[in-house]
Amino acid sequence: MDTAELVVRENVPSSGETKSVRNSGIDLLRILAMMLICLFHAHLTAREVIDLSQLGIAQELLGHLFNSFGMIGNVLFVICSSWFLADKGKASTGKALAIIYDASLISIAILAGFLIGGYALNKNTILHQILPTVYQQNWFIPCYVVFYLCAPIIGQGLKAVGKKAHLIYCAFFLVLGGGSFLLKLPIASFFTGGLFHFFFVYGLVCYIKWYMPRLSQSFKANLVICLAGLGLAYGLHLTALFLAKRVAFFAGSFYSADFLNPFFVIGLIGLFNLFKLMPFKNRIVSYLGASSLVVYCAHENYLLRTYTRVDFYTYVFERCPQNTYFLWVSLCGLAMFVGGFAIAALYGKTISRFTGWAGRKTAFGLSILFNKLWQRCSAGGNE
Repeated sequence: MDTAELVVRENVPSSGETKSVRNSGIDLLRILAMMLICLFHAHLTAREVIDLSQLGIAQELLGHLFNSFGMIGNVLFVICSSWFLADKGKASTGKALAIIYDASLISIAILAGFLIGGYALNKNTILHQILPTVYQQNWFIPCYVVFYLCAPIIGQGLKAVGKKAHLIYCAFFLVLGGGSFLLKLPIASFFTGGLFHFFFVYGLVCYIKWYMPRLSQSFKANLVICLAGLGLAYGLHLTALFLAKRVAFFAGSFYSADFLNPFFVIGLIGLFNLFKLMPFKNRIVSYLGASSLVVYCAHENYLLRTYTRVDFYTYVFERCPQNTYFLWVSLCGLAMFVGGFAIAALYGKTISRFTGWAGRKTAFGLSILFNKLWQRCSAGGNE
């Protein structure tokens, strides 16, 4: 199995060839998204060691910028996947299972390294590392698998209801979902699931792809959408921070750097369209872009973020001034980014081929079992 199948496997033809179909602009954006996610996770761990509020307003504002990187990276990742899933008639169970196998084997390999290194891990931690998808050691992987399997069904439903109903679907999520989060209304609790976020983005991408093709092909329009959307999103975020510090009523009332912020999502769809319009194809960029899920699994493993990164920051900040916080966070994030892709390249040429085969075989066995059960149920209903 080609490594290009590791992230958006539906974007790869059955023959495994990538040179005639992959858009390197989209893959480049996926690489950028992964870099932002790595920087965010590096910052997330460092906050457990250093209190940013003690470092001054400039460092605190930079911390809020880093806080948004994770959300931006995840939204971009989902947008890229949604674009290809929008016109896909059905999902491949074998590919979904291969993603789960990839996540499990990477987690087990890291677990083995820690055990060999002499770390004393309890039984629950070991079990969770062996079954990382079941225990949601990395929330993104199970959400992505369910999203991948269900997106074609949701897409067919959106096509069946027509353009007007689809527009209402998008408007509902933009106004009610986004607005409730921006204002922290009680109804926001209905929109907290990660899978909900995925389908919120998916519906918007499908509408633009199916009913606004001219917009998706316009460089100027998407540049305006990108700049205006991100500008409004960050402007709202700064306003929220300003009000929260000066007016007690607004403290905790805004949460503007969220997955459901409509300005962020619309601005990032504009950014996606700009990268999609890039007229170039590069096999290396496509290979790396398609390996992003392995990087995600490797760098955000529970053991690495709980032990390795915490130990690293503890060691560094005991010896360096705290005002070097973002220097070390950036170095840690870039190290995870580069190291993750190095692991992904090696993994793609070795173990990935086995997980692809295992996924297809498991899916075939499950289909035989399901067909037998279906025949028995059908026969029993006809008696």
